[in-house]
Amino acid sequence: MDEFDFSGRNQPSNGYSVPPGYAAPPKHTRDRSISNSRMWYLAFLPLFSLVLEVFAENIVTGAFLWIITIAAMWLCCKADRDYIKSKGVDISSLKVIDIILSPVYAFKRCKLTHCERTAPIVFCVCLLYALTQNSFVYALTMDEDDIVYSIQYKAVYQLSGFENDERSASNEYVYSIIELYSQRITGAEYDLYSDEELSEWTAVRNDDDITVTASSESANFSVVITASFDGYTFTNIEIASVTLGEKSYTGNDAADAFSTILDIIEEEYESSDSSGSEKAPSSSNEEYKSV
Repeated sequence: MDEFDFSGRNQPSNGYSVPPGYAAPPKHTRDRSISNSRMWYLAFLPLFSLVLEVFAENIVTGAFLWIITIAAMWLCCKADRDYIKSKGVDISSLKVIDIILSPVYAFKRCKLTHCERTAPIVFCVCLLYALTQNSFVYALTMDEDDIVYSIQYKAVYQLSGFENDERSASNEYVYSIIELYSQRITGAEYDLYSDEELSEWTAVRNDDDITVTASSESANFSVVITASFDGYTFTNIEIASVTLGEKSYTGNDAADAFSTILDIIEEEYESSDSSGSEKAPSSSNEEYKSV
């Protein structure tokens, strides 16, 4: 057997200098220039949409968000298909139905380009999580505790009539305001993160109408919050009534009473900032003190 010339100078001009008996590897296994960036964008797109749900104010904007998400997934797959075609990959096996069924496209694309399956697997996990954790599914399984939790962790500025409130206390959750005020009335140590809850919360749902009541027996006061649920999110959240001691306030008076509670908390913030230490809130407005 003749000795093989590894320099390639005496070999046929076939594009490869390999010893006789060795088959040249397929081109796709040698091309490392194919990028998976579009696949990674596709993989995390469902989670990105879950984050954007926070800004959906009603069922219409929520539905529009997910329609845009599905369209973006299709466009991402189509753009990627055109991209790998430009790299010389045979895409004849990638049909339109594969683009519509994005997970199918992700795995078939992986097979054609001989890339790792990490991105398609991550995409399927994120997509499954988004399908089971989005607000539409949440609405179907929502119980009383879920309703209470949703209202508790609305910021005060999300309540009707408080949208433009510039007080620092308006950035707090409704739950925090109720607890801080309960601590102030009972003389408990001022601690927003105390394990002991001084307020009790209940919820009643009548079709799309929601009523949530926060009450504190020890502090002798209660706040009733009403809202509408459109099948996707809570809207028209407002203070319906406030009871402080023997006095009850409804309508605009209820909003004024809750606003005074915010003043009490705001005074504590200012006092804490000036003294550098926390102390129980105090208020000079005797009208809203519980008895």
